[in-house]
Amino acid sequence: MNNEATGAKLSPPSFFAMTAIQKVNVERWQDYQEPEDYTMIVATDGEGHMEIESSTYRFTRERCWIAAPCQNVRISCTSHVLDYYYLTFRVVHTGVPTQEQASEAFFCMGELTCTPFSRVVESIAEIYKHRDATESLQRFYNHVRFEELLCVLAQQNVPGKTSLDPRRAVERSIAYVEEHYQEPLTVDQLAQEANVPRWRYTQLFKEMTGEIPLDYMNQLRINRAKQLLLMTGDRINEIAQNVGFNSEYYFNRRFKQSVGLAPGKYRNIHRDDLRVVSLYMEDYLLALGIRPVVQWAHTYWGQQATWACMMYRRTMC
Repeated sequence: MNNEATGAKLSPPSFFAMTAIQKVNVERWQDYQEPEDYTMIVATDGEGHMEIESSTYRFTRERCWIAAPCQNVRISCTSHVLDYYYLTFRVVHTGVPTQEQASEAFFCMGELTCTPFSRVVESIAEIYKHRDATESLQRFYNHVRFEELLCVLAQQNVPGKTSLDPRRAVERSIAYVEEHYQEPLTVDQLAQEANVPRWRYTQLFKEMTGEIPLDYMNQLRINRAKQLLLMTGDRINEIAQNVGFNSEYYFNRRFKQSVGLAPGKYRNIHRDDLRVVSLYMEDYLLALGIRPVVQWAHTYWGQQATWACMMYRRTMC
């Protein structure tokens, strides 16, 4: 067996190595004039605009961009301040590059999908934390972290991957939520399934439903809980779990915020088979529109008093 040939097949002809990482705070604008390496910008806070050559993007938190070498990048601020990570990386060839390899580009450019964003920013924060490491093993760990970050981005933004129009993708996601609201769904999970950035997913979701995803899911759960409270004798905690709440306390709080009543009180007031017994208070109940199920009588009242009381009730009914 030719070990050299086997190794060539197992290892990639090139890989991407990070060359710099900065945590940047900008109050006005920042220019990056034709950097020689690839540029990655990961926004963590603020609002503004991002320009990569002739393309302009809205700069808001939880967004990510990659610019090719020799592309001008300009970031301008429209809020008080912008916070972002600025990384550069380059292609490193494992052997003498062919003409095709020499012109090899990164898998995706421009604005990227990066969900869940928490995973992306945690990876970058860990890389930044160890950016000045001198120990060989720690520097190797940082290289591995960076390669893993690129893998996450490449998987979500691979060229040629067929995807729905974002609005259509969110429409399908809303239909999925309406059928599976009992399951433990998260906004990050739904955005990833729709292949839409989390910020954009939430924006489109609210445009279509009038509510953010979490409030919409909770309202579906509460509407179903109202039905179960009237249709069944299940306990409150059983109904809470059945409709998708993993905490009876949280269910009670959300239910009362939405309906104005606690679940148990809602059940008592709205059930059709409500039975009321209020001794000596029957006439008052009738005046309130509530018909008692029994009538109280006293032996000393005599027949005439009981008859008069019953006649009075008939007129009230």
